Amino acid sequence: MGIQKVYVNPGDDTSVITCSHCGTATTGYVGKFKGKNRCVKIRCRCQKTFKVQFEFRKSKRKETNIVGYYARLPEDEKWQKMLVTNISPSGVGLLAQSTHDLRKGDILSVRFSIKDNLQRSMVERDAVVRWANNIHLGCEFTASVEYDAVDAIPGYYLIP
Repeated sequence: MGIQKVYVNPGDDTSVITCSHCGTATTGYVGKFKGKNRCVKIRCRCQKTFKVQFEFRKSKRKETNIVGYYARLPEDEKWQKMLVTNISPSGVGLLAQSTHDLRKGDILSVRFSIKDNLQRSMVERDAVVRWANNIHLGCEFTASVEYDAVDAIPGYYLIP
């Protein structure tokens, strides 16, 4: 059996953990695991054990494979190619196509196009680099895109 990803309620750090063997569901406080990127072994009332990983994100991310471009603000005029590897209403994970010197706190402008039903929605947003690991970057949009009608990520695109 694999590792079960469990999403945490951001309001009170509680989560519903469901036994992968018997289906018993238990709600409990899991805030003590925040900031720890590891699996937790859970023992159910049925005496079976299984592993879970708690996801403390504000919103779920959708895995993607979208080509786009980024530029550092305010000084960069040159757009660099990137691959958007995941997306949520509040940010993107991306893979830079070349080496860079981006660091946590840098501001980027990101552009990519989402193929949706009958059109291609262009997303153009400023984002803050929250983490950088070689060519992998995690960025948070500087403004919410959930309800912006001009260049919002279509809500139905984010539904898993």
